[in-house]
Amino acid sequence: TMFKHHFFLIEAKGVSVERAKLLAEWMQEWGYSFQFIGPDAQLSNIKKDYAENVFFGDKCSGEHAPVMAASKALISFNEHDFPALAMGTLAVGRPVILISTLKKWLSGVGIGFVNSFDKNELKTAIDNIITDEVLEPQKVRAHVMEYHDIKFKAQMKRTLDKFYHEVHKGDAAHPSDCSQCK
Repeated sequence: TMFKHHFFLIEAKGVSVERAKLLAEWMQEWGYSFQFIGPDAQLSNIKKDYAENVFFGDKCSGEHAPVMAASKALISFNEHDFPALAMGTLAVGRPVILISTLKKWLSGVGIGFVNSFDKNELKTAIDNIITDEVLEPQKVRAHVMEYHDIKFKAQMKRTLDKFYHEVHKGDAAHPSDCSQCK
């Protein structure tokens, strides 16, 4: 692999200054390199306290992708938004650790959960990710591609076509060459 997977990404959105400081303290205590990624304006007062590269910021997905691919995993406590960064991380074949309220959006291969913002629970989740070194990036990526927009649109069209067919089957306007009837 061309990436070392030597650091953890932490989604900055939804993280208070207090929590950001705790996460940084824990990661340093555990000997892990880390980087905050995504919108981080709320953390501007503490940026001077850390190395310049600790805050990657909010960039386009083209700039995020190589950073996500190079990471060991993404950690996110952002329960206020759709987990776009988590999806992006999974799409490049890297695992994620998420707050459990995000189970409504994501589950499966390469996804670990914590129930709360808790040091011991996060350490356990990180240890599980690290011991799961056999995690195949292709399987992680394949799982998240189930959410791909083109695949979603095609599935939606099939579902709507089937529904339309069931509703209009007896109509005089129903085509005799209907693909649903064959």
